[in-house]
Amino acid sequence: MRSGSLNLPVNFLQIIFLKEMKKNSNKKFKVLITWQSIIKKIKVYKKILNKNNISYDCKQPKQCFSSSELKKYIHQYDGVICGDDDFNSDVLSKAKKLKVISKWGTGIDSIDSVAAKKMGIKVFNVKDAFTDEVATYAVGILIYLTRGLGELNINKTRKWTKYTGESLIGKNAGIVGHGRIGVKIEKYLKALGCNVFINDIKKIKRKKKKFLTI
Repeated sequence: MRSGSLNLPVNFLQIIFLKEMKKNSNKKFKVLITWQSIIKKIKVYKKILNKNNISYDCKQPKQCFSSSELKKYIHQYDGVICGDDDFNSDVLSKAKKLKVISKWGTGIDSIDSVAAKKMGIKVFNVKDAFTDEVATYAVGILIYLTRGLGELNINKTRKWTKYTGESLIGKNAGIVGHGRIGVKIEKYLKALGCNVFINDIKKIKRKKKKFLTI
């Protein structure tokens, strides 16, 4: 992999890696980028992409592209960096040049991975894309509810109401699922003084317990 590429988001690294593994280093790759966070910063990566013989088109949907929209131009691209765009089997059948789909995010429900595999198209995701964001959001909501922050309503009353709410210290907290997000939530809850209990099918089967106390 050419120098400087480690400064790229993981989606670009996936495409560059596949490109070079297939011994296409000297061939120009054309990539479609639909994910807004990368489009906003594309100028930062332009120089490195040029060094790796990658050209790109940025097309930003309001939310995500439908299959009917993608079918109009997907045939032009060797790679895609996408969000929740609809890459069904019909779209993939039109993508004669496509070699890789890199999803910014964890879930790949919007991509027909079975059809992609049959066509030799590699499908990647970014497993930790929103782990911290989801975990902090979940714990934030918990604090909001237990501490009664909604009861303050300072903007309307212009008064500071002494509403104590409930302390999380010493409370029992249950987490269903102990994957990447569950592990993060556990870390934050323990920092707040909670007793944490985990319900995770895979881990419980291994340890033969109903709950795991962390």
